[in-house]
Amino acid sequence: MGIIRKALNYLRFTRSEQLSLAILCLILVFVNLAKLKFGENPTESLLMIADTIRVFGGEHNVSFANKPDNEIEAEADQGKYRKKEPVEINQADSSDLLELYGIGPVFASRIVKFRNLLGGFYKPEQLLEVYGMDSARYIGFIERIRIDTSTVIKLNLNTAGFRDLLRHPYLDYDEVKSIVRYRDMNGPFLSPGQIWNDSVIQADKKDMLNPYLKVK
Repeated sequence: MGIIRKALNYLRFTRSEQLSLAILCLILVFVNLAKLKFGENPTESLLMIADTIRVFGGEHNVSFANKPDNEIEAEADQGKYRKKEPVEINQADSSDLLELYGIGPVFASRIVKFRNLLGGFYKPEQLLEVYGMDSARYIGFIERIRIDTSTVIKLNLNTAGFRDLLRHPYLDYDEVKSIVRYRDMNGPFLSPGQIWNDSVIQADKKDMLNPYLKVK
């Protein structure tokens, strides 16, 4: 009996150890459930596991790496982000963006780079255009951002050079060529809308480009 009692005492876990084992079991269960539900989509699987750990693990924080294209980072403790002030996406630097759920150094850098090329974001949905951004990640942080559209930098159709226009993500080579040619032949643009009213470029880009164009 003494030997059995010693064995039981040896196998007895502390509360911390019990919690750790419970979390480990949950991870193993949800890894398999996530594979059944999402197949080989690692982003969906890992975010699902992260949310589970957040709920059952309390203060335990877990970070993930090596997800799609081996560069995506996500953090599981989403609750802590909600306690902070929203991040103004057009003025935030890379370190500010790290406060957002699912955003690590790689995505922070991509967001800043794309924002600089655009001249700033004017609606949240544009963040889905950032390379590698997925809807699950976007949904995870969208309530934590705000956008000040007054900071958007606009292109002057009458003074911007060919390269300046071409640098914008919403303009391709042929469109820039048409804008410059029209300007050279007809003089300065009187309004941004002239480029689609006079069929300089296709009108289907009006909603995308209008926030980024000016003539004075």
